[in-house]
Amino acid sequence: MLKVQPSPYPAIYHLTNGRTRFRVIAELGKPFIRRNFRRMLSELRPDLVVSVHPLLNVYARQLIDASGLHAPLVTVITDLVTIHHSWTAAGAADQYVVGSPEARGVCADRGIPLSRIHDLGLPIRFGFEPGNAQRGPAKRALDLDPSRQTLLVMAGGEGGGRVPKLLHDVAPVIRDLDLQVVAIAGKNSGLRRKLSSMGEMIGRDARILGFVENIAEYMRAADVLLTKAGPGTIAEAAASGLPVILCDYISGQEAGNLDYVKSRRSGVVALESDAVAAALRRLFGVAGMGELDRMRERALMSARPDAARLIARFLLDLLESTAPVLA
Repeated sequence: MLKVQPSPYPAIYHLTNGRTRFRVIAELGKPFIRRNFRRMLSELRPDLVVSVHPLLNVYARQLIDASGLHAPLVTVITDLVTIHHSWTAAGAADQYVVGSPEARGVCADRGIPLSRIHDLGLPIRFGFEPGNAQRGPAKRALDLDPSRQTLLVMAGGEGGGRVPKLLHDVAPVIRDLDLQVVAIAGKNSGLRRKLSSMGEMIGRDARILGFVENIAEYMRAADVLLTKAGPGTIAEAAASGLPVILCDYISGQEAGNLDYVKSRRSGVVALESDAVAAALRRLFGVAGMGELDRMRERALMSARPDAARLIARFLLDLLESTAPVLA
């Protein structure tokens, strides 16, 4: 839905984002999932159920209870700040794991007791960590020019957004600053072809890539990340000590991420081409070097690279505490 322009996703998000509205949607969807869900639970007989998808929490609660299981239900909320009502509908989970203090506040405002809300951070893969302050070794490891400042451009794993037009608009600034551009188009082959066709317009020796596994290496090599406000990308950049320029967001679920970055002063929100161009001139100009260093420090202060391990430990401890005592 996000690849279609104009996308219907924001409208669907807002239309369903309400306590009563989502209850209606959940009831309508129940006949399509109930039988398979019940069969799965009866076959597995789980001791713990972990949900990482907002649409399944109410169903999981109802069917766990109907199956006579004593398995706790834990919801790991994978949005950073703005939380759709489907995540918290009916207070269905026994425990909630959230990625930020802001998300914890949203859950509390919806009536979930604080004792059931655990702010453990947003889970990201192992390997995101700060590189050398000068970034030279990390650039050399990727065959990038260590003497040039590097702008990493990302559009999410599916390669959505308005990256081509944005890069076209700010290309003169990129060339004036002689920035080394690495653009990662994700799984969107059309986007990759479009960016590749722009050639030298978006900077000398611009590197255009598709889906890559070594995002952490590119984040350690980059000086600034230009991206949309995806929660995972923001968390990965923070763990890498990488300042961000947020140039786009998904209306609804990513809106709060803009203020999240602004409040931590670990990046810049620039939603128009002129604002992006101004941010590039400021951060990559002579006067901006001190500001970039401060942004790196503040990004690391907000980072929670161990979130996945902490969540796993929490789940294992919960599993152990609820396990039946064998005679």
